[in-house]
Formats: sequence, C-alpha cells, structure tokens
Amino acid sequence: MGAIRREINEAINSWQHILPMQFYEVRPEAEADVKIRFAIGDHGDPYRFDGSGRILAHAFPPGEGIGGDIHLDDDERWTIALTGDPYRQRK
Repeated sequence: MGAIRREINEAINSWQHILPMQFYEVRPEAEADVKIRFAIGDHGDPYRFDGSGRILAHAFPPGEGIGGDIHLDDDERWTIALTGDPYRQRK
C-alpha cells in the first residue's frame, strides 16, 4: 500500500495547488469528508463492481454518509508507472 498512498498523496498535493481547500489524512475509522477505498463486488453502496474490465471506479458528490467518497475496483489491474499506449484495448 505504500506506493499507492504515495501516488494518492502526490495527486492530492497537486489538487491543493489549484483548489481552495486542504486535505488531511486521518485514521481509517475516523470521520472524513473524502474517503478513498479499494473494493470488490458488492461493497456497501448501490453500485456493485463487476470484476476486471468495464467499471473502474465511482465517486459521490459531497454530502452525508458516502458523500465525497471515491471507490476504486480492486479487481482491476492498476498501475503506477505507465508504459506503452494507455488507449490500447486488451483482447
């Protein structure tokens, strides 16, 4: 998870330079305006992940409960270092 955390922190730091807000990391069990989560299949919201392919992620507008949260399908093949053509379809 260290590499994933570093990439997310780098993205958030980029956002903070152009958005009038600040992000702070909190303990996983703490309340937060935005929670980033990797999940599979049915994971507690109405939008089920489908396994590898098609649905990559979903997010929710700000609000109570899952409002502001970002969910990424953990069955996908995520990569940090992009190589090759990112738009090439896998067969």
